[in-house]
Amino acid sequence: MLLFFGQKFAPKLIMFTCLTAALRIDPLGDGARMNFAMFRSFITISACVIYYVLGLAYTKLAHPSFLRQLFGRRRPLHTLYLYALRGLVIYAYVSITLTLTLTLT
Repeated sequence: MLLFFGQKFAPKLIMFTCLTAALRIDPLGDGARMNFAMFRSFITISACVIYYVLGLAYTKLAHPSFLRQLFGRRRPLHTLYLYALRGLVIYAYVSITLTLTLTLT
C-alpha cells in the first residue's frame, strides 16, 4: 500500500490538482459568480476515486497467485497479460476522466 500511494498515487494526485487549478471555466447563465473551487475539487476527488478503484482492480488482477492460477509457469504470457492489463487500465482511466471533465464543463 505504501508503494502504491507513495510512488504512484501521490504524484498523480498533485499533478491532476495542478492541472484542474489551471482549468478555465466560463460562467453559465447570466454571468453570476459560480463556485469554481468546488467544481475543481469535485473533478479532482472524482478522478482520485476512479484512479483508486482502477488501481485496486489492477492490483487484484496482477497478483502473483492469480497469475499462477491463470497461466501456470508460462512467463511470456505473464508479461503480455500484464502489459495488456496496464494499457487497459490507463485507457480506462484517461477515457473516464476525460469524459467526466468534458461532460461537466
